[in-house]
Amino acid sequence: MRASALFSRLFLILMMSLVLVLGCEKEDDDNPTGPADNFSLWVVQGDDSTEVSEEGLPTFEIDGLTCIHFSEFIDTTLIPPYNDDGDVYDRRPLYCYQIEGADGFSAHTHPDQYPNNTWYHLTQGYLTLSTERAGFPSELGLPGAYRVSDVARIRVFRKLDLVTPDTTVFTEFRDITSVEVTNHDGNPEQALPLVDFIDDAVIADPANYVFNITAIDGYGTNVDMSWAEFQTGYWLLESEKTIFTDETLTGGRYKLRDLEKITADPVTAQ
Repeated sequence: MRASALFSRLFLILMMSLVLVLGCEKEDDDNPTGPADNFSLWVVQGDDSTEVSEEGLPTFEIDGLTCIHFSEFIDTTLIPPYNDDGDVYDRRPLYCYQIEGADGFSAHTHPDQYPNNTWYHLTQGYLTLSTERAGFPSELGLPGAYRVSDVARIRVFRKLDLVTPDTTVFTEFRDITSVEVTNHDGNPEQALPLVDFIDDAVIADPANYVFNITAIDGYGTNVDMSWAEFQTGYWLLESEKTIFTDETLTGGRYKLRDLEKITADPVTAQ
C-alpha cells in the first residue's frame, strides 16, 4: 500500500510538471519576442516578379518617421545598365513606374488615369515604413492620388519620351498596337510605329515639325527628319532597336538600341 501511494504521488508530480512545460511553450508561441518581419515590396516587370526587402536599404527621416526612397527598391540588378566599352549608362529612366497598393489602387488606375511615375519621381518619392504609405515632395506638384496607401508593389513599364520646346510627355510601349514589318535581317517581326508615340494633344500638326531620335547614351540621328520620313520609323519588339523603311534612312544612326526620346521642333524654329 505504501509503495502504491508513493508511485501515485510521483506520477502526479510528473503530470503536473508536463502541464507546466507545455503551458510555458504555448505562452512563448503566442507571445513571440523575436524581431518583427521586415517590410518587403514586390517589383513586377512583365511576367517577372522580385520581392525586395527594406533590410539594408538606406533610410532617412521626415517628421521623425523612417522613410526609404522608392528608387532604392529598383536596383541595377533588376534593370541592368547599358555598358558601352566601359561607359555605363543607367537604363532606369527608360521606364515608368506604377506604385500600387495591396488593393490594386494606383494613380494610373484612378478615375483620372494619371500618368505613371518617372524615374525622377522615384528618386524623390518615398515610402514611410511605419504607415506603408507613398509620399512625394510638394515641389513635384503631383496630385494626392499618387500618395498610395498600403503600398505593396511597383509595376515597371517601358516608355518613350516625346520632347518639344514646350514640354516633355511619354507614351508606354504597352499602349501602342504592334504591326508586322520586315526587320534588318529580312525577316518578319512585330514592331511599334514611332508615329504612334506622337501625342496629338502636344503636336496638333506634325507636318510642321522636324524629328530626331536619341538613345540613352546620347547617340542619335542628329539629322532632322521630315514628318514623311519619320513616319517610316518603327521599334522592333524582338530585336529591340529602331528601323526605318525609307531606303535613305539605313545608317547606324537609324538603328538605335535603348531608345530614350523623340525630339520634335517646329520647322519655323530651324
